[in-house]
Amino acid sequence: MSFCFNQNSQTIHANQKTFMTRMIKVSALVLLALQGSVAAFAQKITFSGKQVPMQNVFTAIKQQTGFVVFSDYAIIQSAQPVTVAVKEASVSEFLSECLKGQELTFSIEDKTITIVKKATASQQEQATISGRITDQQGNALPGVTILVKGTSKGIQSTADGSYTISNINIPATLVFSFIGFETQEIKVNKSTVENIKLQISTNNLNAISVVSTGYQELPKERATGAFASVDESKLKITNLGALNFAKGLEGMVPGVLVGPSGALQVRGKSTINASAEALIVVDGFPIEGGNLTINPNDIESVTVLKDAAAASIWGIRASNGVIVIKTKNGKSGKTNFNLTTNLNIDSKPDFSYQQLASTEEYIDFENEMMNKGISWFNPAKADDGYSRVAELYYKKYKGLLTADEVTAGLSALKKANNLSQQDLFYRNAIQRQVNLSLSGGGNTNKYYASALYSKGLATARGNDNENLVLNLKNTLQVHPRLTLALGVNSTFIRSNTPNNYDITSARPYELYKNPDGSYVSQYTSIAEHLKAGYYANGYSNWDFNPLQNIENTSNVNSNFVGRFNLGADYKIAKGIVFSSKYLYELGFSNIDVLQNPNTWYVKNLTNSWRVFDANKNAYVNKIPFGSIFDKTKNRFNSYTFRNTVTLDKTISLHAINAVAGTEIRRISNVGNGERYYNYNEQAGTSDIYDALALSTYTPNYKGSYNSYSWSPNFSNRDNRFFSLFANAAYTYDNRYTVSGSMRIDQSDLFGTDPKYRYRPIWSSGFSWRISREQFMSELTFIDDLKLRATYGITGNIAGSSPFPIASTGKNSSTQENLLTFTNPENQALRPEKTATINLGTDFSFWHNRFTGSIDVYRKRSYDLLGSSILDPTTGFTRAQVNTAALLNKGIDINLSTIAIDRKVRLDITVNFGWNKNEVTAVNMPSNTANAYITGTSPVLGKPLSYLYSYQWAGLSSTGTPQVYDASGKVVKYSDAEMTDPKALKYVGTLTPPVYGGVMFNLSYKGFSLAPQFTFKAGYVMRKPAPGTTLGTRPITNTIADRWQKPGDEQFTDIPRLFDNSTVPAKWNNYFWYSSVWDDNASFVRLRSLTLSYNLPKQFLSKIFTGATIMAQGNNLGLWTANREKIDPDYYNLASGVFPAMPPVKSYVLSLNLNF
Repeated sequence: MSFCFNQNSQTIHANQKTFMTRMIKVSALVLLALQGSVAAFAQKITFSGKQVPMQNVFTAIKQQTGFVVFSDYAIIQSAQPVTVAVKEASVSEFLSECLKGQELTFSIEDKTITIVKKATASQQEQATISGRITDQQGNALPGVTILVKGTSKGIQSTADGSYTISNINIPATLVFSFIGFETQEIKVNKSTVENIKLQISTNNLNAISVVSTGYQELPKERATGAFASVDESKLKITNLGALNFAKGLEGMVPGVLVGPSGALQVRGKSTINASAEALIVVDGFPIEGGNLTINPNDIESVTVLKDAAAASIWGIRASNGVIVIKTKNGKSGKTNFNLTTNLNIDSKPDFSYQQLASTEEYIDFENEMMNKGISWFNPAKADDGYSRVAELYYKKYKGLLTADEVTAGLSALKKANNLSQQDLFYRNAIQRQVNLSLSGGGNTNKYYASALYSKGLATARGNDNENLVLNLKNTLQVHPRLTLALGVNSTFIRSNTPNNYDITSARPYELYKNPDGSYVSQYTSIAEHLKAGYYANGYSNWDFNPLQNIENTSNVNSNFVGRFNLGADYKIAKGIVFSSKYLYELGFSNIDVLQNPNTWYVKNLTNSWRVFDANKNAYVNKIPFGSIFDKTKNRFNSYTFRNTVTLDKTISLHAINAVAGTEIRRISNVGNGERYYNYNEQAGTSDIYDALALSTYTPNYKGSYNSYSWSPNFSNRDNRFFSLFANAAYTYDNRYTVSGSMRIDQSDLFGTDPKYRYRPIWSSGFSWRISREQFMSELTFIDDLKLRATYGITGNIAGSSPFPIASTGKNSSTQENLLTFTNPENQALRPEKTATINLGTDFSFWHNRFTGSIDVYRKRSYDLLGSSILDPTTGFTRAQVNTAALLNKGIDINLSTIAIDRKVRLDITVNFGWNKNEVTAVNMPSNTANAYITGTSPVLGKPLSYLYSYQWAGLSSTGTPQVYDASGKVVKYSDAEMTDPKALKYVGTLTPPVYGGVMFNLSYKGFSLAPQFTFKAGYVMRKPAPGTTLGTRPITNTIADRWQKPGDEQFTDIPRLFDNSTVPAKWNNYFWYSSVWDDNASFVRLRSLTLSYNLPKQFLSKIFTGATIMAQGNNLGLWTANREKIDPDYYNLASGVFPAMPPVKSYVLSLNLNF
């Protein structure tokens, strides 16, 4: 199938819609067809044939009834051909007829037929037991241990849950055990079929018994790597009402640091200049479309691969950690519907958090500047604009106001407060969500479909968003050996964000609307007293009002991402499966920004280039007056084609699980940006202007020389990958496991230097289930105890290119095409590497009442891209080369306990992570005080993210800032600037080395109360320092404490006003980045408090099988180590500047129905 996309945006949107409509229709037809095929299976058999092989008989049964046959392959091969003719016979009658005269017998349970040999008289003392092991929902359980009680004889179930244990002495008792499930025993007296359904342990309802690498699923008890999983029951709480699943992992996985926006960092940062994002894998494939394409309601489990043994199968994309998401599949049985509706409400922002100066404090500061003549405002000229305070001084200068009238005017302004009109810009954010899913199927066909619709009004008025995520999964067993899978995921996201106004950056006395509802013209760079003259010369209205700006701007971002995957699994032999899988992903993004003539940007741009043309003796617009339309278009597509062979065999005490295969992957991105002047949206027309004339310095509206240029931009990136990989694990007696993994990745992102090509990514591991040793048998309180040790190497894509890198553009003076080289050729470019050693233990005590894991690791990242000095004759003085190195070491701890287990049950889960990050090699460090202060250069022996400060020596007697040098001598502001980095104080790391969470779950009957706490500790921050002049940084309330007279230096650290409006960088640096502002960033947060109630079944109608009501509050409480009570997650730790929006509390109401 091919697609053609016209560059016209409307055509693109139409094609997107058509494309997705076709995909959904095709998928729906396939789903209906597969459902229909299941419904068509009959329970009666009509068959006729002579000398028919037994395999063909079983195929006929499968095709006509859907029954699945389990048997030893050798038994089927040894069976005699049959001659039979039946019409409308039952399955049992047909089998009895076929097996006449054969040394075979059968049993039927549900839709599973098991064929075994008849026991002869000489064999009565021994028997063969076979069957299939599932959970209560019918899902196969691989890796279940089956032991003959009282002996060491035993096996493990295979990937499809089947087992056969032969030559056991009867009578006997078989013991079935699996982590997270109740142990089950059965007595046997003859060869028979025993299909087992294990019950989840009541003491371990949240246990994950199988872990996924994305390529294969492994029984947790046989895994050597460091895996950490979060199951659906906990994600339902932490992700309640969320659109980004990543936020729900905060505090839930030891070793995973989650940022406020959902950024994930696994076991510290392993790169300096390349991508630091964890790899997100969904149902076995990495995705490019982002987290919002994943419906959190579809997630069954999330597994984090933390060490090399767990993650190295992902090769050069594994160094930053791998997040493996397994989404829900259909289950056998009638169609089940699940409906969830959520209402999310965020509180209005409280701007007192920003510690802003009051209007009176702000005016006193501005007034002092005016009185001392150090403002930018020159009343004699007054042609660069001014504030309302400056206007009073301008009128006084002109003789229009007396000094007393100026004082009265200032007093009147002090009564105004722009935050009194904050409701014009901000509101309670509201998000409404509806999720509907359905699942069902039979033995051969399973289907799952879901739709998540979300619509919200953001905190900033005028901003809104709308999301739709559709998901369809279908599997069909078309033959006992062949299973097909289909998946379609489609995401539509639209947002409109015209309101990006920051009320905290405005002068606090500037209001926005008059009592009559009209706009208040705020003071700008255009002098108010000059506007009348401009208007007389034909200039358009030059008033500025932020509210008017928002109301006349449209900023629409439309996104579509579609994923389409196909898969086929073919059973070559028992325990050997060939798989072929293909994923295609396509995405469009269109950002349309339309600013009409009532916006400040259009007014100011067009008026600024309205000039007097002497030739025409008239004023002309060099830029067409009218709406300006900016359009940015991006498109990506990727595909992954993978072929694997999987081996899962258990023979007596030996078990092996292996996978090997190849993978081809390609990722392409294309984008461009366009601008249209005097754009008419309805007519689709626009005007052009003389770009060359404005690109050179030319007089503007004031006669000052200036220039203007805007060039279209284009981007095109195409990357290709080819990989070979293999992973294997061998287990003996379910006690000792050794594992190994290897992968070779090739890409056009790497150089051709043979010394670095074909170097494999690899890992090895060993685990010992010490609890299964005979000498541990007397320690009955130990359910399971496993020791693990792994070592291996993972990689990271450097994000550069072995070929010369250049950017295109135009010369600003001539408008000629320009090519600027930014990086030289580097054929030695190679992937970044991380070598990890991990020692760990998993344990379970007192019948699963106390479980957990502890891991100690050391990650050495090398060949990292770092800035290096080059020979100038190359044309470059520096470039990014594989020269740098980092070291991360730490501890991950997970502990879970059932503290109370009576009528009231209390579950407690604790996750703790500690990580120390250190730069161990850097080729070109910038050893200057300024580089250390700004944090722009890695520092050897320090964390990658660090904080240095000038050592504060207080204010001088004249109110100027002072610092100490390396010898402890006071450096005055009037002295030469202090540049020695040895004089600085190392404060600490800006990334928390200690982090984690604690979750409680208190349940009684149908009620459940679940508070979740998160914490971060051991890192530092700068407290907010006020701006030293207007327009630099926010003027905080501490400005009232500034030095104003000799002696004040004994009581304050806020310097006096500088001598003029342009404050030197040295003055600001000494003050803003001094040790007086250092503080502790540690905190403990009540992240969420969730109350839920499961309605009793007697209160439900016959329609519903379950109903749950939930209420949740988020960000309800915070303890901070800093005395300012600043929330470090919503703050710039390095600069000490508050964000535009303070953190808010949010609330969620949820109703879930099953029917």
